[in-house]
Amino acid sequence: MSGDSYDAGAKLWAQRMRDRDKPSHDFLEKPAMFAALPNLTGKRVLCIGCGSGEECQELKGRGAMAVHGIDSSAGLIEIARSSFPDITFEVRTMESIEYPSNSFDFAYSSLVLHYAQSWTDILRRIHASLTPGSEFLFSTHHPIRWGMEKSRVADHFTYQLSYEMWGSTDAIIHGDYLTERSVSDTILNEIPITYWHRPLGALLRDIIQSPFSLIDIIEPLPTDEAKTKKKNFWMVHQKIPQFIIFRLKA
Repeated sequence: MSGDSYDAGAKLWAQRMRDRDKPSHDFLEKPAMFAALPNLTGKRVLCIGCGSGEECQELKGRGAMAVHGIDSSAGLIEIARSSFPDITFEVRTMESIEYPSNSFDFAYSSLVLHYAQSWTDILRRIHASLTPGSEFLFSTHHPIRWGMEKSRVADHFTYQLSYEMWGSTDAIIHGDYLTERSVSDTILNEIPITYWHRPLGALLRDIIQSPFSLIDIIEPLPTDEAKTKKKNFWMVHQKIPQFIIFRLKA
């Protein structure tokens, strides 16, 4: 993942995170991630893809002894350092994680790993920095949703198949769950990003082949608050998953 795009949109990103103006975060992913946290009292925490630092502050407020946030965007790290001076922040990619063994007692990452084509080396690096028995909690795109054909013009997300079982007519297909591929997109209407879509089997294979043990998979539902504040969002995400959360044990 390149931090350049987030550098250009760093102030906008921080503002949207702090204004609670992103339903997919506020009513879906963040509540589920925070509910899955272990007891952090006295623990040293590594936050991977920390952005402008809000989640690091949340982790510190839940009892963590120390939080070390890393992000590939220098612009976001600058904002994080000025906003939360009691937390350590570092410009570093997840692909270059390298700390002594037993440096951290818990690792956390919110919606970052889909920027990597493969998790194999990243998981190995994270595992090497953790104390034995500690956890790594992370969220990423749910491939069911993100394999759909997307039209941002009208926010259409589609899987559709039309074909003649015994005829010669070519099949009409919308969406592609099974093909691993990079996808270019724009978030917050102005920040260009490129992420990787991979089917669930590929994600699980990377985890199974890593030094970690898989202890839980969470497919979060929207909060009750969403039902009154963002009813369409609530209706959609009662039926269609947007993110998936993994709990791993070192």
